[in-house]
Amino acid sequence: MKKIIKYIPLALLVIHLIFFKNYYQDEFTYQMLSLAIIFLITLPILIHSFKKDIKSNIKTKLILLSVSLLITLAISFFRLT
Repeated sequence: MKKIIKYIPLALLVIHLIFFKNYYQDEFTYQMLSLAIIFLITLPILIHSFKKDIKSNIKTKLILLSVSLLITLAISFFRLT
């Protein structure tokens, strides 16, 4: 069951990118929803890879959150230009 839950954000991104491109009135809404789903994908991947450090250190949690936000912002920069 945990393996299925892990891939739900990725499935949401694929469904969102394929089927809802023409559904939204403006491109901005589509881009922001895409970035939110990308953020939902990157954060669990980072948390899973640093699972041992997270339990003991709150600084690691903040670093993972900021790295995930930076990845999302980098993707948004390259998609918008």
